[in-house]
Amino acid sequence: MYSVFLGVNGMGVLSQFTSLLNFLNFLLPLGLPTGIIKHIAQNPNSNTEIFSSVIKILFYPSILFFLIIFFFSKDISVMLFGNTDYYGYVKFLCIFIPFIMIYNIYEAYVKGIKDINIYVKTLIFSSVISLAASVPLTYFFGLIGSLIGLLINYISFILILYILLKRKKLTGIFNFKSKIDKKFIKDISKISIAILFAGSIHQISIIILKRITIENFGTEGNGLFQSVYNISIFYFGFIFTSLSSYSFPKISGITGIKELNEELINTLRFILVVLIPLISFLIVFRNYIILILYTNEFSNAESLFKYQFAGDLFKALSWVLGLWLIPRSKIFVFLILDIILNVNLISIYLLMLNYFTFNLDSVSISYLCSYFLHFILNLAVTMKILNFTFSISLLKLLISSILSIFLITLATININAISYLMVFIVMVVWAFLNFKRADLEGIGEIFKQYFKK
Repeated sequence: MYSVFLGVNGMGVLSQFTSLLNFLNFLLPLGLPTGIIKHIAQNPNSNTEIFSSVIKILFYPSILFFLIIFFFSKDISVMLFGNTDYYGYVKFLCIFIPFIMIYNIYEAYVKGIKDINIYVKTLIFSSVISLAASVPLTYFFGLIGSLIGLLINYISFILILYILLKRKKLTGIFNFKSKIDKKFIKDISKISIAILFAGSIHQISIIILKRITIENFGTEGNGLFQSVYNISIFYFGFIFTSLSSYSFPKISGITGIKELNEELINTLRFILVVLIPLISFLIVFRNYIILILYTNEFSNAESLFKYQFAGDLFKALSWVLGLWLIPRSKIFVFLILDIILNVNLISIYLLMLNYFTFNLDSVSISYLCSYFLHFILNLAVTMKILNFTFSISLLKLLISSILSIFLITLATININAISYLMVFIVMVVWAFLNFKRADLEGIGEIFKQYFKK
């Protein structure tokens, strides 16, 4: 929708603002939401009046962030685009601050109580409202209309979630008159600091990545990358929702190593079964997907698909293998792994630009390489600390999945009838190697449990 009304250059500009908003999503709540999820998951009967405590803690930092963004809007515009042309839009983002803060706390609370039904309903209704508002706003007012549409998404999410929680009488925990619960804050402080640091580092890395892209390929190049990155974010939202809303709270409540390893194995299997067909579809039909979701202006983004979505596979696997680090208080290990990931992301990109001739493909190649290395490191750490081992069936599924994506990518360098036939053969062999009737029934049960919970 944005691509139709804003074009490639407009998408490139908007992508920097969405990256800044994502950065604020991590920075403004000071990492407290993840701590809230873990605390509620491990203390389901806790009467801690979480909302009031967190709001009071975040009140003054939010004012500080508001003032920094407002008075240093020109400097932020230079940081994002290399000029001051967009400082007025940066000032407009100040309005987002209170809504971002409340949004993150509400979201963390509903994930912590594991009421995924309410969470999914809220996501669907708020997305529909935001889309309905964003289309005319973007059409009539351009970039500023798009930003207003994003603001409406935050506001509608908060209102809808509050209404749904109130219907189930789950809003009693939000008592503004209560004092700050020092024990609760102490319990989540270490986790919050780690998440704040890691999340901020990653969002800054994405902003730097896009700034480098703008410097080398202009806002048009950034718009092409953002069009592919948007698809990643869209379908990866399903994976992230599963991991953060179901798997993370569940793992937080597991005490035994054996049970933890079993949960990791089940989650890895679920991720592979979901992603391999989906990534294969995106790679094979990339030309049609661009035409359906965007316009002919974005046809040059086609070459990024084969690297970007293979990178998403390793990103998902890395997340699964790293899910246990925070609940098990392996904060230092978590931070080191995250720092290495982001250093690799920028370093490999610069290396590609300076010493190779991949052009804009370099941004997605660096994405793939950095997350592949992140997967290897997370796997090594999990195997060493948890004595994690693959079951034979999972190892076969993992190897055949990676090999299938590689073969499909090679087969579709030039898409034609033979390419489609080869892709079909690869997918049939992949399914034949990994699934029997009993396996399919077991996978169906895994899907049922994930969707149900």
